[in-house]
Amino acid sequence: VTRTIPNSVIFTYDVKTNPGDSVFIQQSWDPDTRVSVDKSKHQFTSVYYSPGFYHAKLLVNNKIVKERLLMIPTIGWLGLIEQRPIPVYIDSAQFIGKDVMGISTSVITQKNIPLAPQPPAVAYFNVGNFSPVPLKDFSFSAKIRNDYHDGAAACQFLQIILFTDNTPVIIQLSAKGCISNLTLLNGRFFESGKDHDLSGFGTDLTKWVKVSCHSNKDKIQYFVDDKQVYETQLPLYNENIVGMGYSFQGTGSVKNIELSKGGQSVFKAF
Repeated sequence: VTRTIPNSVIFTYDVKTNPGDSVFIQQSWDPDTRVSVDKSKHQFTSVYYSPGFYHAKLLVNNKIVKERLLMIPTIGWLGLIEQRPIPVYIDSAQFIGKDVMGISTSVITQKNIPLAPQPPAVAYFNVGNFSPVPLKDFSFSAKIRNDYHDGAAACQFLQIILFTDNTPVIIQLSAKGCISNLTLLNGRFFESGKDHDLSGFGTDLTKWVKVSCHSNKDKIQYFVDDKQVYETQLPLYNENIVGMGYSFQGTGSVKNIELSKGGQSVFKAF
């Protein structure tokens, strides 16, 4: 109903069921977002608290009978501290600078959110504000840094999300000793550090690290500080990048963001 976050979505549905059938609408892949709906009615509204591209689902007796692709956009950059069920939103002046994007730990503690024993995740999103970029002809790069590594944040986990109009590309990085817990999503399949060598995504994230990736024929190639560290298959179906997000355990910073199509810059920031 709007471009601002939170954003309500109005679903219209029509189901013909037997008396014992159960009917649900689910916001996304996450079963925790599943809500029982009245099968005799035809409208249901739901609040989305985070931007991105979602696969909303209609289920009858726990079986998916209909899916609807759904983009929840932002107006420029959106910053938030992840909390359930509702995140804590950050004023743009607190995380957007002239040459860098990031918040200090003092912003987090001022909102009465503790950093210990488990630090929260801080995220920055920009969705639906540039022309779609085909995954088969893209190039992306950014410099990132994790700004909090005390206590339980010793692994310095962070992730970069390239939202597509189907399944996203997700790149996770960490301190070298924690690469077993990393996961890569290539727009189609997850690849886990438990049974794939993702050691190239382990690095010292207390310093600025350049992360980049691009399509090359039928592959996506991934680079850390301009060194190729991994390669995956491109999805078989066509996808377009429609947004991006950066998430940090504790807090972190981003700069020098650029997304290109066919060698031509489509989106640049900081």
